[in-house]
Amino acid sequence: MISVIIAEDHKLVRQGLKVLLTEETAGVEIAGEAAGGLEAIELLEKRAVDLVLMDIDMPGMNGIAATGIIKERFPGVRVLMLTMMENEQYLADALRAGAHGYVLKSAGHKELLHAVHTVAGGEEYFSTDVAKMLLRNARLSSPKAAEAPAASQAADQPLPAAISPRELEVLRLIAQGYTNAQIGELLFNSRRTIETHRQNLLEKTGANNTATLVLYAVSHGLLT
Repeated sequence: MISVIIAEDHKLVRQGLKVLLTEETAGVEIAGEAAGGLEAIELLEKRAVDLVLMDIDMPGMNGIAATGIIKERFPGVRVLMLTMMENEQYLADALRAGAHGYVLKSAGHKELLHAVHTVAGGEEYFSTDVAKMLLRNARLSSPKAAEAPAASQAADQPLPAAISPRELEVLRLIAQGYTNAQIGELLFNSRRTIETHRQNLLEKTGANNTATLVLYAVSHGLLT
């Protein structure tokens, strides 16, 4: 069972999340509820958990500030942001604070459960809507790149940091929210091979996690 603290200032939302996350087949137990960032930290001082499901906009200490403290004081705890903030700046701030995933409240039930299990399992996760936002913003900031087919663009331009065409395929699938196992199935490779590609991408780009790797890809126009 994955033990979770829900940090969300709206009681009705917390109650709804509890129902969704504790259905019989979800594999999740709720270890506590917090109405703000400080309260979430106080709960962690009393009980070890696997993951904090963290809202951003909360009174007192917001979710981003709380995430930074949690990663300093409880480095083994995973943090998954669950927010209405469809904004690249909030995403960047959350990642710098140490969040391992970012899911919008518009996500469906199945995606939320998938995100919780993915992040608790040691990987990062972006909501499908977040990936779309990053892609949309990348295209708006580079209209000429958006007009060119992705394969043609990749062939005509040198890839930053010597990223190989196969690594670029893996990178684009990572940005779409696929796990290592799913990417392996799509590309007919083993999970271990995909993990190697992911590690190579992190080293070549200087990114410290999957989230910042995707931001790197957006800033270099690799997802268009």
